[in-house]
Parts: sequence; structure tokens; C-alpha cells
Amino acid sequence: GARRLGPRHWTHDGPGRVPVNHISVKLTSLCHRFHPQYWDFALRDSAEKLVQLGRLARDLTNGGAPTFVNIDREENAVYDLTDQVMFEAFGRPEFDGFSEFGTVITANRLKAREQLQGILDWAARHGKHPQIRLVKGAMVLYDRVEAEMHGWSDPTQPTPGATDAIFEELALTLLSSTDKVRVAFGT
Repeated sequence: GARRLGPRHWTHDGPGRVPVNHISVKLTSLCHRFHPQYWDFALRDSAEKLVQLGRLARDLTNGGAPTFVNIDREENAVYDLTDQVMFEAFGRPEFDGFSEFGTVITANRLKAREQLQGILDWAARHGKHPQIRLVKGAMVLYDRVEAEMHGWSDPTQPTPGATDAIFEELALTLLSSTDKVRVAFGT
């Protein structure tokens, strides 16, 4: 049930809190050159802006209800850069003890295992506890068309059955990693 705590509301779900204040950000909206072609600039510029949002969220959290920063996944080309920006921004000592941030892993990506393991390794090394939301994914057709247009290999699982199998595998990995990350699931 919902409880009233000061001027803000938050919901209570068993032993944990569910954030009511939620900032969802696409890193392409923070940086006009958010692309691997401009890696250094995009990493520096986006991380600084994400730090500002993180500070806002942290300060709002200190006032009562938790404020969560979700870093959206976008097209396949910027997945690695997205992770690096999250690591750079929330890996700073000023965010020690702040775990109201996270991202999503899409099981339909061929690199889903690698991306999840990278986040788990980073969280363990830095003592951070991001939330990872595992979804099956969407945009398969878009990613396949984009890959074909650029002469890239298809970044998605070959069949829906393969996506389902990876989803189940990664769900088990996440459930056994709750000492490093908080988990959420979607379809």
C-alpha cells in the first residue's frame, strides 16, 4: 500500500521502496554528438550532464521519496557508449551509497550476455548497486534494417525462441547477482 512520508508519496513493496520520482533519459538528448564516431566528446559531455541529473536525483532522494534515474537504451550503435557514460557518471565517489540509477538489458541483442556481465563486473569493482531491468526487447526490424543499410552484421537474436532462451538465462544470472544489482523484469 502507499504511505505518506512528508510532502512526497512513496510506495512500499515488501522490504524495499519503489521510487515514485523517476527521471528517464535518452543520452542522445543530452549530447548532440552521442555516437561512437565522437566517443571521447560524447563520453565527456554526456557524463557531465548525467552527473548533474544524478545530483538532482540524489538531492531529491535525501528529501524523502527516492528519485530514480533510468538511462534508456537506444539503437544498437550506442549501447557500449551508453554503458561507459553510466560508469563514468555514477562511478564517481560523490555517488557512493546512491543506488537510484540503472539501465535496461535487452535479451534480443547478441551482446546481451556481454553487456550484463560488464555491468555486473563494474558494480562489483566499484561497490555500486544499479538497477538492471531485463526485457525481451523491441526494435528488431529497425536494428536489422539499419545494420543492412550500413553493411553491419545483424545485432539481434536470430529467432524469438533464441531471445526467450537468453531472457531466461539472464534472468537467472540477475537473480543470483542481487548482491551487485537490483533487478526488474519486463517483456
